Amino acid sequence: VKDKTLVEAVSLTYKEGTKVYTSTQVGKTCQFTTGLAMVISTKDNETRIQPNTKCPEKS
Repeated sequence: VKDKTLVEAVSLTYKEGTKVYTSTQVGKTCQFTTGLAMVISTKDNETRIQPNTKCPEKS
């Protein structure tokens, strides 16, 4: 489809209290690791999870 663009994305699972959520984020797998990350809620069912690590630099 000409008006669509395929982007690299990751599916993340995270827990807040006792509830478990999933979120799909634009980005690379190497930008996320197990541990703490900032979650930004923009609407009731919309979240943005900030990357919590960096991809290895290419030499």
